Amino acid sequence: NMLLLAFSALLATCYASSNMCDEGWGSYKTEDGITKCVYYKKGEYYTYDELLVKCADLNAVLPQPKTVQEAEKIRGVLRSMKADKKRIIFTGYRRRYFEDNPKYDGGKPTNKAYLTNQKMYKNQYGLKWLMPFLSWRETQPMNEHNKGESCTAMKPISKKQKKGVDDFKCTAKGIFACVRDAATDPYEIDVPFKE
Repeated sequence: NMLLLAFSALLATCYASSNMCDEGWGSYKTEDGITKCVYYKKGEYYTYDELLVKCADLNAVLPQPKTVQEAEKIRGVLRSMKADKKRIIFTGYRRRYFEDNPKYDGGKPTNKAYLTNQKMYKNQYGLKWLMPFLSWRETQPMNEHNKGESCTAMKPISKKQKKGVDDFKCTAKGIFACVRDAATDPYEIDVPFKE
């Protein structure tokens, strides 16, 4: 029994220090020390709304970097996974509440400053949360010409100088990339979801 307990403790220690992501997923640590798993599927490209569904099917979400540094970690993982270098990486933030604002008239903003207000971008998965200001790329959002850039994405990984999150059109086609928290238990990984 003692040998079995010692082996179990050793196994638990090994699992605790390991990646704890499903096979084929990459990983990175947030500044809070949380391990995040990153999924990428080569050759598939989706609009923002299509990707929300694809990620949900994997029990995952669009990446939600809290800082420019975290955005760069995600891009680094995707680079190591040989992700498409020319396509954007959608993130889980979106501009909200134009229709509720008196400065917005019939689908067209009447106040240019409203288009570039960082406070209008919310967390896609919890609309009460603002997009973290520290994740924006310098000078962003910059939808000054009303290009319909209501969604957010990181620049393609080939653009090394473009750090952080930018505003983009929701109809653009981004790579199939999703994120979720790493499993806390070795029995949670590589287990298919059953209804």
